[in-house]
Amino acid sequence: LATLENTLGSYYTLLNFDSNASINKVLLNNIVLNPIFLSNNKGSILNTGDASQSISSSSLFYFAKVITDRTNNGTIFKMLIDYLKKTHSVWGFYSILWYDSKYDSKSVDYSSIMNTNIYNNTVVQKNLNKIGSMSFRSNYTDSDAVFVAINGTNVGKSHRHLDVGSFVFDALGTRWISDLGSQHGSNGKGYATGASNYSCYRWQYYKTRAEAHSTIVLNKSTTWDYKGYKCLELDQWINASGTFEKLVTSSNSSFTILNMSSAYNKNENHNSNSTTNSNSIRRGIKLIDNKYLLLQDEIKVSNIKNFYSMLNISSGINVRILTNRKAAVLTDKNGKKVYLILKTTGNDGFNFYNIQDVDDKNTGLINSVLSGNDNGNVSLSLNKTGVNLNKLVIYNTSSKIDAEVAVYFIPVGVVDNSYDETIINDIGKNLSLIKLSSWSVSSDKVVISSAKVTMSNASLSLEEGKSVTLTATITPTTATNKTITWTSSNSSVATVSNGVVKGIKAGTAVITAKSNNGKTATCTVTVTSKTVDVTGVTLKPTTATITEG
Repeated sequence: LATLENTLGSYYTLLNFDSNASINKVLLNNIVLNPIFLSNNKGSILNTGDASQSISSSSLFYFAKVITDRTNNGTIFKMLIDYLKKTHSVWGFYSILWYDSKYDSKSVDYSSIMNTNIYNNTVVQKNLNKIGSMSFRSNYTDSDAVFVAINGTNVGKSHRHLDVGSFVFDALGTRWISDLGSQHGSNGKGYATGASNYSCYRWQYYKTRAEAHSTIVLNKSTTWDYKGYKCLELDQWINASGTFEKLVTSSNSSFTILNMSSAYNKNENHNSNSTTNSNSIRRGIKLIDNKYLLLQDEIKVSNIKNFYSMLNISSGINVRILTNRKAAVLTDKNGKKVYLILKTTGNDGFNFYNIQDVDDKNTGLINSVLSGNDNGNVSLSLNKTGVNLNKLVIYNTSSKIDAEVAVYFIPVGVVDNSYDETIINDIGKNLSLIKLSSWSVSSDKVVISSAKVTMSNASLSLEEGKSVTLTATITPTTATNKTITWTSSNSSVATVSNGVVKGIKAGTAVITAKSNNGKTATCTVTVTSKTVDVTGVTLKPTTATITEG
C-alpha cells in the first residue's frame, strides 16, 4: 500500500472495505484499534495461529497515518503511540517512516476515545457474524487490569491453527491462560503445507491442533495411513467459522456468546471428532463486575466417547487441584492466586485433571494423543521440544452430554494456602449457574467472603486520655465486603471508633475487630492512670525556730 501510494499516488480501492462510508470508517479505524482491543495492558495480544504475543507496530503506524490524513483527526495516532509506549511494545524499524511526534501526547483519555464513533457499537452489532475475535477488560490504564479475549474463527489464515473458541486471560499483572502460538522447536517437514486442506503433515504438529489450545476436544483422535505415516485425524474442522451470536456490554459487566458447532458438526475426511449437525456447542465468556471471568460451555452432543475442555496454563504458574476435583488454585511466581471453580448442570462427571507430558517420540510429529487411564487422569504424548506445556483439563467420559459447563476465574491475590479451600467453598455457595440463553449483565454475582481478620497489635498499654490507632486487615484483600465493626468490651475503660482507641480510666478492655461474616481479631488494651508530672516543691512554713535538744 505504501509503495502504491508513493509511486502512483494512490492505493486505489484497496482500503474501501464497505460501500457505506460510515461503516468503512469504523473498519479502517479498527485496523489500528484491533491490536489494542485484543492486547492486555502490557502489550500481550490474543495470539491465534502461529502468531507470537507481541504487537508489530510498523504497519499500525502506516494505517494510523492514513486515517489521520483522511480525517484530519489524530486521535487514533495519539492512542496508538500512547499504547505502544505504555506497554513497552517493540517498535519496528519501519515505524520511523510513519511516526509523527506531534501526536506523541503525554496523556490520552481512552474512555473518551472509546465513547466516540471510532468504535461504533451499532456497526459491530450488525456485523457480529463477521467478527473473528472479541475481548473485554476492566480498564485501559492499569497493568493489573482483568483482560479476556476469545478467538472465533480459523478461516482464511495461511498460518491457521484449529483454535476456534481458544482464549487468553489476564489479571493481577499475570497472564494465567495463554496460547502456545509460535512456541515450538523448528517447524519441520510439511508444517507450511496443508493449511487449507487435509494434508497429514501440518495437523500432526501439536501446536496446530485443538488439543493444544484452550478449547474443546471431542473424543481422542484415531490415525490413518498417509505415505507411511500414522496420521492423527483432525480435532476441529479446518475451515470452521464460529459465529458470535450475542454481545452485551455495560460499564461493569459484559459478555459474548460464540456458536462453535461448525468446528465439530462438519463431517469431513479424517475428522473423527465431528458430530451430527443436530448437535450444538456454544461458548460464552463474561466479565463480571470488571473483576471476574466466567467461561461457560453449553454442550449438546451424542455418539461421543470423551469430552475434553482444555485450559492452557501459562508457564511458571503452579496448579493445585482440590480433592473434590471441582476447583483448582493457580499461583504465580509472586504468590498471587486465581481460583478456578467448576459448576455444571445436566450431566455429572465433569472434573478437573492435570495433563502430563509422558512421551517424546522426537519425530516432529505426534504419535499418540489424549488418553485416559483407569483413574480418569488425562495424559498426552507429543513432540515436546520447545513447548512449555502446563494444562488443566475438564474431563468427562459420557457418550451423550446435555449440560452447561462453567468455570469461574476468581483473582484473589496473595492468600495463605491454609485458607484456599475455605474461601473457595464460601464463593461456591453463592454461585448460581445460569444457562447461556438466560445470560444478562446482572445475572451473576460473585461474593468473596473474609477468611481471616488480623490485628496490628495483640496487646498494648495506653495512658488515660491518650489515643492509639489499631489496623485490622481482612484476608483475602479482594474480599467483596471489607467492612470492619469495632467494639470494646469495657467502654468505661477504653472506647474505639474506626480503629482509634482512647483510654478513659485505668483498667483492661478487649478491642474486637469483626468482619461482616463474623471473623474476628482482638487486642487487649491496658489503660494506666494518668501520670502527673511534678511542677514544683513548696515548703511550709518558710521559717522555723527550733530549741536545742
